[in-house]
Parts: sequence; structure tokens; C-alpha cells
Amino acid sequence: MRVGLAFNVKPADTPDHLPEDAFEEYDSEATVAHIENALSRLGHDVRRLPAGRAFVDAVRSEAPDIVFNIAEGEGGRAARRTSRPSSKCSGSRSSVPTL
Repeated sequence: MRVGLAFNVKPADTPDHLPEDAFEEYDSEATVAHIENALSRLGHDVRRLPAGRAFVDAVRSEAPDIVFNIAEGEGGRAARRTSRPSSKCSGSRSSVPTL
């Protein structure tokens, strides 16, 4: 099964204009890689889908059967845990389920 892995990676440094904890819920590259490897060992074809502006294009080009979503919302505390990236897609894959 082609599994899309939606994620946010913590930046190395927080920009000065943002609060210190702006990215506390984002994951490290190591965490994303561990999840990717675990899904691959289960026999899945894993495609990375970084959250953000390019997400919809990535879903369209990678055409996952399902999305494993560890992505966080963007825009501060009120947006955390609100990201549902696959629901933002349009076209033939707009109903890709998320885990």
C-alpha cells in the first residue's frame, strides 16, 4: 500500500518574531525517519508529505492510498492538533483517508 506520511519537522532555530515554543509539537527528522522505516518494514511504500504550502501538490504527485498524519496545525496554539491535510486536497484523491 502506498502510505503518505504527513509531518512537520522542527526547524533548527526559532525565528526571533515567534514564541520560543512555536514548534514544540513538531517532530525531529529522526522521529519522522523512524516512523517511515517502521511503515516500510511492514511492507508499505512510504511517501513523505511535508506539511505546509507544498502539501497539496505532494499529495497529488505521490497519490497515496492512505495518509499517516503526524502533522500539526500552523499558526500558534489555537491551530495545534487541527491540521487535517488530506481534507485540503481536491481532485481524484480528495478522499484519501488519514490515520
